[in-house]
Amino acid sequence: MRLTGRPITKKNNRSFVRGNRGGFTIASPRYRQYEEDCLWQLKQYKEKHTGPMSIKIVFEMKGKLDSDLDNMVTSILDVLQKAEVIDDDKNVMALDAQKYRGFKDWVTHIEIKKQQR
Repeated sequence: MRLTGRPITKKNNRSFVRGNRGGFTIASPRYRQYEEDCLWQLKQYKEKHTGPMSIKIVFEMKGKLDSDLDNMVTSILDVLQKAEVIDDDKNVMALDAQKYRGFKDWVTHIEIKKQQR
């Protein structure tokens, strides 16, 4: 499976909203747009993964730009779960994540396999 667009992290893209009883944080408009774009791309994938699984993620990063690998992985897992491609990210038993710079555009390649016990 393949996703296009720069992964935006929830962790670094939160907005603080003040309320009557203090405040709370919400995902930024930038993250929400990234999530919406990914969910739209994932509609074509009909296969649903449940139970123990292993996931390989390869990030092709545009030009000399860089990003924190663990934050990008978290964003992808959150989107996969929200799109119901995976049932729960706690079922990811093995994870292989790699990032490479120097590409024309941002592309994320994802491979999901059922984990053998």
